[in-house]
Amino acid sequence: MLQFGSEDGVIESHTQNNEGIRHFLNAMHGGLTKDGKKAITAVSGIDFECLPQLSASKLLDEEEMSYYVNEFSRTGLRGPCNTYRVLHQNFLDDLPLLTVDLKKVTINCPTLFIRAMGGFAITSDMVEDMRAYVPHLTVEEVRSSHWIMVQRSQKVNDILEAWLQKQDIF
Repeated sequence: MLQFGSEDGVIESHTQNNEGIRHFLNAMHGGLTKDGKKAITAVSGIDFECLPQLSASKLLDEEEMSYYVNEFSRTGLRGPCNTYRVLHQNFLDDLPLLTVDLKKVTINCPTLFIRAMGGFAITSDMVEDMRAYVPHLTVEEVRSSHWIMVQRSQKVNDILEAWLQKQDIF
């Protein structure tokens, strides 16, 4: 979702002080408007106008939020946004891979994919498409948003432990 506004520095222009950083992080972590809407979506990007009116995220308590605000106030959000600034270039760099016969490309090691069912970046079709290229794929689905390790950490750890035990790694 950071891809909206990252290329031209829009996010940084709204996060020049602690208050702006706090509002942005609150939105990123699920703060909602009074009528239950998100300020950030994959379709429309970031609605900066409504950030100050969002309820506090349930994912971070005040101590955690203050920690992140303080850390990002030291370094800013340029670094995290840079990841999204280079998406197009990374796409161009990967284009030659399309000349490879993808039917011959596989990942042949045991692979675990834990899907956050409340996330919207990975669709069911994408998961099914993975199976053609990752023959030893195990998919586990967890009712959670993108913040799966915050919301359902014990469930994820249980899945990891069970999967690793099946791999005879321990």
